[in-house]
Amino acid sequence: MSFSPIFVLVLWISTYCCLVLGLIGLGPLWHKFKWFLLENRAVLELRSSIHHLKLIEEMLESGQVPDQPVWDKIKFFPKPWAEVLSRSLSELRDQGAPVRPTLLRIRETLEAQVEFILDAKTKSSQAFSQAFLGLFLVPAFSLVLYFMLPGIQNSTKGFLMLSFFCFLLALTAFLWMFSMVESARFGDLRAENRHWLVSVHATLERILALISIGDPPDVAWKKAMGELSKIDPGLVSSWKLQVWDPDFRVSPQIENQSERLVLGLGQELRKSIQTSLVEGRPCVDRIESVHRAFQVDLHSLISRQLSLLPHRCLKPLFIFVLPSILILMLGSFAISFQEYLS
Repeated sequence: MSFSPIFVLVLWISTYCCLVLGLIGLGPLWHKFKWFLLENRAVLELRSSIHHLKLIEEMLESGQVPDQPVWDKIKFFPKPWAEVLSRSLSELRDQGAPVRPTLLRIRETLEAQVEFILDAKTKSSQAFSQAFLGLFLVPAFSLVLYFMLPGIQNSTKGFLMLSFFCFLLALTAFLWMFSMVESARFGDLRAENRHWLVSVHATLERILALISIGDPPDVAWKKAMGELSKIDPGLVSSWKLQVWDPDFRVSPQIENQSERLVLGLGQELRKSIQTSLVEGRPCVDRIESVHRAFQVDLHSLISRQLSLLPHRCLKPLFIFVLPSILILMLGSFAISFQEYLS
């Protein structure tokens, strides 16, 4: 049966279009993998920021006023800390308020962020090893079979097609496991909400800085939410723009524990500020206490997800990698025996 040239042309064009769409669909995964490879660079940038904050603290403790270039270097910190910290420190200095408490809090927050990244990377290393082992097992086994079994060299084209099919199965397992690792490292947060793990801490530091310059807590909350709405209006709609908003509910449709924890943090903060304003007491200590409790709960949740990760990665190994090895072995035996019998 012969096909017309037009049909063959349409088939080839459709194949290449599907290939391009597939590569575009893998774009987000490539960005995640690229971020993982550059993670050490991010840790170095955070550590450099920590060292610079320590330098400013030591200069202030010794009675030396840092020069303007020292303050301007803060603008080159990783996002969103550069904008938040430079703006907060500028306002504190203009108002004559102490800056050391803010420097100390942010330095401790950055140190906790570095520790969190390194801890997550260490705990997920076993799962990454499983993913890469499953990916390279098929090509390595193919080379062994190619040089060990007689007759394979005479059917190289068929053997390559078989090996490529098995490699696709192993690649599917690798992508599945890599997605599981990334999800566990962020507490199963959706990709569009993973920046919450940083923006939440930056927003809290902004609120505390505004309170330190003399703004009432409810006014500081409104200003911080207004700034946050420019980059994350969804979080602001859940946290509410006003402290006195009567709605303290977290949507029951949100089943992800990490997302409920982040959204519940906003409700707890508003309750703490309301209670402090009604009682006429400072709310800085209460905000810091709620923040510390949130960090402990979030780290505990993510640590539990990471501890279960190696066991969850066994599923794609048994579904894709093991069958690919069996198919490759049985197909190679069939090719070898066929050549031997003929």
